[in-house]
Amino acid sequence: MHEAYEFLKGGSHSYEWVAIDGLTKITTMALKWVTKRALERELDRPPEMIKIQDYGRSNEQIKQMLHNFHSLGKIGMVITCQERMIVVEGPGEEDEDAEDATSMFVPDLPKGARSAVNSVVDVIGRIYMVKGDIQKKFKQADGKIVTRTIEGTQRRLWVGPHVSYDTGYRSEFTLPDMLADPTVTRLNHLIVEGKV
Repeated sequence: MHEAYEFLKGGSHSYEWVAIDGLTKITTMALKWVTKRALERELDRPPEMIKIQDYGRSNEQIKQMLHNFHSLGKIGMVITCQERMIVVEGPGEEDEDAEDATSMFVPDLPKGARSAVNSVVDVIGRIYMVKGDIQKKFKQADGKIVTRTIEGTQRRLWVGPHVSYDTGYRSEFTLPDMLADPTVTRLNHLIVEGKV
């Protein structure tokens, strides 16, 4: 990741976006790297043992990586990761068996890394697929745009606030809750200009 950052920082390229695909896996790799270095220093440490300090050190590696890519300025950043379910307590409830507890899906990252990601992104979205009758726009030979209903699968990006998903955005414009057939360019236009 550092070599990619140094290349982009050098500026002798035409890239406008960088995609950090699979941050969940990258955080796991960072933890393994930190643990391996600790094993080299602590010879009596069992190889399978991961200390709480290792999580903190690996989170710092992730934070530094995110800071580096975010500081590139004119280069946009797309981050993907898996999601996991957590149980969220109701307001003022301490009892684990309370009926007010609800589940929520969040990025599958350690808390320190998750808060670092949330601080550098403008959109937290959730991609999902919908199968069935979908309306698609087509351009005809005469240049006219027509809408047709077809049977198929459509990719969607949910960015609006949701009770079960950690989603949202930072923009001075009000965005739709869902963007059909999303692309980075379309989403960027929505955030910056308020329209596609």
